[in-house]
Amino acid sequence: MVRNTCTTNHKLNNSVNFYKVLLEAWIGFVLQMLIRDIYGTTTTNKDIMLKNIIVTALHICFACSLLSQPSNETHDSLYYENWVGSWYKEVDGELDESPTFVVKRALYHTAFEEYWMGAGGDFSKAWRAWDSRTQSWEFAWMSTDALFQTWEGRKVDDIWYMYKTFIIGDRAILSRQAFIPQDKTTFIRTSEHSEDNGETWRLRFTEVYRKR
Repeated sequence: MVRNTCTTNHKLNNSVNFYKVLLEAWIGFVLQMLIRDIYGTTTTNKDIMLKNIIVTALHICFACSLLSQPSNETHDSLYYENWVGSWYKEVDGELDESPTFVVKRALYHTAFEEYWMGAGGDFSKAWRAWDSRTQSWEFAWMSTDALFQTWEGRKVDDIWYMYKTFIIGDRAILSRQAFIPQDKTTFIRTSEHSEDNGETWRLRFTEVYRKR
């Protein structure tokens, strides 16, 4: 189950409207205070107060212009909006004692840095980010044993998959993985292989991860 587009957009619109109302209330309060303070002051102080009003008005205009700008965030760019946190693998209805991976926010809101803890103390690090130029998710991964991979994001039926081709012997094996959001604290991870360039897929595994 993937998040509903209308619900996500509705939440974003409500958030913007809330800040607009808050800004309007703040504007009214500041102007009332400034106008009230002008009366009963000396001419010099009145000049200073008028200058303060002009500066405040300029700040208000700038803030309004920021709120009126269209958001760069889209439904697709918010696919991983609940991604930050510690994720535990669920096995037979029970969560592992230690997280499989931990996610932190990276350079911008739709960019993430991931720390993966493998079996036997293996460790890897990854970056998952929304590319505003290509309007797609991209993924890069490296491990402590000097492996480095880049994966291409593609959207299929409202699910964002990461694709990469591996050469095994004389065969080209196309691999894809996805984290499918179920709710704010649950993702289902799938891994598939294709030997016919994506015409058919063979499921390798399915895993459930929960955040806590």
